[in-house]
Amino acid sequence: MDEILIALDKRVTVLEERQKSLEEKIDHKFDILVQKIDILAISMNSRMDSIEKNLGQQIDSVEKKLNQRIDSVEKNLNQRMDSVEKNLTQRMDFLDKSMDDKISIKVEKARLQVIMWVVGTGLTVVSLLATILIKVWK
Repeated sequence: MDEILIALDKRVTVLEERQKSLEEKIDHKFDILVQKIDILAISMNSRMDSIEKNLGQQIDSVEKKLNQRIDSVEKNLNQRMDSVEKNLTQRMDFLDKSMDDKISIKVEKARLQVIMWVVGTGLTVVSLLATILIKVWK
């Protein structure tokens, strides 16, 4: 059981590391986009108003796409975490059920052994009493 829990813990750790890696990639891409937006903002100051308006629209589009991508990644991460949680819950339920089954089987075996011992002891006592009675009657 400990090995299963350790294995499950390792899987959760791996998933957490993957999540952290994805978050770092998102942060890196966001930093790159912020740098690009800063460069665009500096160049906009030296251009005409119409170009400035166009760049503003492009920045809004990039920001919208970035927000959509971030929302998508967040949604995917949440789905993965929900899936992992559901999977772990199912595995723990299965583990609990199998442990309960094993315990009940062992209890049944022990119960049968006690019954067999009582019957065996009873037969031995009856046999001894019968032997004693036979000797007493003779």
